[in-house]
Amino acid sequence: MKIKRLLTTLALMVAFLLVGNVGWAQLIATDNFNYADNALLTSNGWVAHSGAGTAAIDVGASNGLSYTGYSGLTGKCSAIEGNAARIDNTGEDISKTFTPVTSGTIYYSFLVNIPVSTSAAGYFLHLGGSTSAFASRIYAKPSATAGKINFGISNTSTASYAATPTDFDPGVTYLIIVKYDVSTTGDGSLWVKASGVPITEVAAGTPEHTTTASGLASIDRICLRQYSATQSQIVDGIRIGQSWNDIFDFTAPTWTATYPSTSNLASTSVDLTVNADEPGTAFYVVLPNGATAPSSAQVVAGTDAADAPVTLKGNINIAAATTNYTANITGLTASTDYDIYVVARDDEGTPNLQASPTLVEITTPAPDVTAPAWTATYPKTANIANNDFDLLVNIDEIGKAYYVVLANGSTIPSSAQVKAGQDGTGAAAFKSGSINITTASTEFSTNING
Repeated sequence: MKIKRLLTTLALMVAFLLVGNVGWAQLIATDNFNYADNALLTSNGWVAHSGAGTAAIDVGASNGLSYTGYSGLTGKCSAIEGNAARIDNTGEDISKTFTPVTSGTIYYSFLVNIPVSTSAAGYFLHLGGSTSAFASRIYAKPSATAGKINFGISNTSTASYAATPTDFDPGVTYLIIVKYDVSTTGDGSLWVKASGVPITEVAAGTPEHTTTASGLASIDRICLRQYSATQSQIVDGIRIGQSWNDIFDFTAPTWTATYPSTSNLASTSVDLTVNADEPGTAFYVVLPNGATAPSSAQVVAGTDAADAPVTLKGNINIAAATTNYTANITGLTASTDYDIYVVARDDEGTPNLQASPTLVEITTPAPDVTAPAWTATYPKTANIANNDFDLLVNIDEIGKAYYVVLANGSTIPSSAQVKAGQDGTGAAAFKSGSINITTASTEFSTNING
């Protein structure tokens, strides 16, 4: 079709869909204390609420605590075992605030190592509702058994230990787990583990000690406390949440309803979109229709059920929960049935992988060998002025319109020349460009000026 001083042609375009948008382990606060050697915590997000600057609490030099399954890049902390907080004097007390929790339950965990059994008795870590209202205080004291220590919990400044407390060893790193019901009753439970990370609260067994009464109905901080020149606690890997799974994520991601899904199915390509309830990675393999289903581990490895490498495979980074992420899969064959197996894995230090992959079936259409057709009356111009005008286009499928503006009477260019921005002699056109057509049978326009 020829319009005076304006020539257009069309080329097919493959369209890509990127759609943007909890129930996963979500921490309220965390601190792995991996600050510079000997750095003050008040220079790293903590605030002194008592004794500011007096024997200020700092971290050591490469004194991070190690506990299999919890510390390190492969543990629940997902961080190097760098440094840890030293609570070893009388003076400054500090706190780190978070969004207030006014109902339900708070769970928190941390590592502690008390180097000597003669460390003075007292509470060294606790929750708070203000700079002076405290709850869920963790106590330590020398045991009645020489060379041993005990742990306790209380909401008040009066220590509370089990009637027959367990003896623990100095110089050993323990995992402390605490449950606190956010209320004025303030029921609390304390577990002390020498090894292992319990998958559930039930699996943790009977608490070392429990407490009740004199609780707080609002909690907004975690605190470290110094109370004696002869106390000695090293604390690392604090994690705070509102469920056991928040602080110890043993749950694999769950797909959001209707995902994984496909769109923009073409003869040789398709878009695969995933959406899960927590950050992580989605893995996929594309197999012939009816192929034996691979395991989750095989999908991650990019192999089929026989462990043979798959040509069409990949992964999609899930940077945020309940958000769409898309990969364009190419290299498909027209008019062919495929099985796409997709599995999600979270970003824990020891990742949680879905037990089995999800199957998405597709059939690629025959190749599109038909050029787009103009909708009646298109292409056309509008709003013509001395130095500019609008070009309007409308076709029957998604694609792209290319145009050139030439002097009246110029040699008519070929479609390929219009796409290349050339006139009929192959020289650069006076004006050229393109218009993306993202929806069929819909008008799109551009302003051409100069």
